[in-house]
Amino acid sequence: MEKSLKYLLCFVAAFWGSTSMALEASKKQDIIKSLITTIEAKYVLTESIPQINRALLRLHDGSVHRDIDSSEEFASFLTEELVNFDKHFAIQFTSNRYEEARPTVKESWFNRLERSNSGFNKVEVLKGNVGYVDFWGFDALSETSKRTAASAIQLVSNTDALIIDLRDNGGGSAEMVQFISSYFLPKKTHLNSFYSRQTGHTSDFWTFDEVERVFPEDFPVYILISAKTFSAAEEFAYNFKYLGRATIIGQPSKGGGESMAMV
Repeated sequence: MEKSLKYLLCFVAAFWGSTSMALEASKKQDIIKSLITTIEAKYVLTESIPQINRALLRLHDGSVHRDIDSSEEFASFLTEELVNFDKHFAIQFTSNRYEEARPTVKESWFNRLERSNSGFNKVEVLKGNVGYVDFWGFDALSETSKRTAASAIQLVSNTDALIIDLRDNGGGSAEMVQFISSYFLPKKTHLNSFYSRQTGHTSDFWTFDEVERVFPEDFPVYILISAKTFSAAEEFAYNFKYLGRATIIGQPSKGGGESMAMV
């Protein structure tokens, strides 16, 4: 039986308009209709689309958002509604191109990681020769991020056990999941498969041949998770649990991954 785990990158719908402009009821209805169309065309978990669209139609026909009069508030309102179905949903407004330029979009996840040591907060050797690695995101794979991750692994490579702390890890790059996993797993270990609805193509993700396994098969690994553990971090923990490579400790994670078994 082959295992596959799917998680979505952020599903962002952006609409033109001043972030502070007042929204008329008709404009809000147009935005909801556009959102329904976008989700029908692009959202990968097609079995969930009817339920999501029914919820959006209730918003379209109702008055629950009547008192919301700014685009920023309306974007937050729609996001709060949609994350009930998938926590990757995010709605944003971007400024009209004719407005004075001002920052309206938050710094991207990967930009934050790139300027923050690829998300690594703490790497140390605890009492009893136990390694501890704490990082808050899986950075995009680059020569720089690979060196950072490799340095973290090197520092704990001679320990007797390892704790990987993903309690505040919000996810990120599937390629970085591959890279770090390769230090713990044999070459040619299947990790997951991603399906693209737009192309109909499924991409398989395996450990990297060029990364030498540092930790032997019987080396104890413990992964800490919490309700903040999300997306790629959930995938990482799930992979290690499924493959019998680590003991998972903590709370149920946030819920940004969907696992399935394929015979």
